[in-house]
Amino acid sequence: MTYSCSDFTDDVLNCLASAGAIDAATVPADSPGDQSDMAIEAIVKMQRSVLASRFTSELLAGVESVSAIADQHGVAVLAVLFYLPAAINNEIVAEIDTPEMGAVELIRTLPSADEWMKHIQIVRRTVLLNTST
Repeated sequence: MTYSCSDFTDDVLNCLASAGAIDAATVPADSPGDQSDMAIEAIVKMQRSVLASRFTSELLAGVESVSAIADQHGVAVLAVLFYLPAAINNEIVAEIDTPEMGAVELIRTLPSADEWMKHIQIVRRTVLLNTST
């Protein structure tokens, strides 16, 4: 029995559909180029999910507990650490303000810190006080 390129394509697309990475109903028929683009996009998105999961695993392996993060660094730092996997998954950056710098310090201790720091933008907001009364 032979296995054709179209059999391979169908198997890959079916696998991606069963994994929930694509909607089988939206796969363009008779367009191998469009099917390939769809499959590659889905695989790249899945890779980002793997990275986000790896960040969470590294973080949890590197701390005593989630509550210890909040106790040591504060709830704002803990919130940033929970937003970061979403930033990794969506290939965007999480903004970290000066009071949340404990998150950066903690992230820099992780084995893949360079990878995670690509998804962080440090911002320094200036608070203006209204002095007219």
